[in-house]
Amino acid sequence: MKLNGQDVDTQTAMPLVLINPEIELGDETEMGTEGCLSFPEITGEIERAKSVMARAQTLEGDKIEIEATGLLARALQHEADHLNGILFIDRMSSAAKASLSSRLKRLQKETRRSGGKESTNRSSARRRFEGGWIEQSLVRLRTDSSRGELDAKFGG
Repeated sequence: MKLNGQDVDTQTAMPLVLINPEIELGDETEMGTEGCLSFPEITGEIERAKSVMARAQTLEGDKIEIEATGLLARALQHEADHLNGILFIDRMSSAAKASLSSRLKRLQKETRRSGGKESTNRSSARRRFEGGWIEQSLVRLRTDSSRGELDAKFGG
């Protein structure tokens, strides 16, 4: 991972909080297994760019630029999709969605019954900035070093 042009260890850079991220995708893509807390126990093979360049602001309002590959690149794309109203199931092949249709329908019924409280797919935070209030999209990323996994959260 590169942070503002400097090589850094991903673990030491976490947690990352990105405000209004803009993601530039690399040319090469690869398939990889993804899941999402919005869809418990559902995974699918999703095509994503192998590398990304992310530009955003920090909570302090500083500009930040991140070059990422591998799992971090995938997570940045996944979370940016959430901010744009796209879910990982929207990127699944039709055949994959068809094979999951009964599980997705069950999950939809459970979510409707609970009033949708388990899932937040779009989020923004209101923050005082340069003399006024602005709405900002947030993405937070952190690693769980005990499991070697990347967690992502959005919203304030």
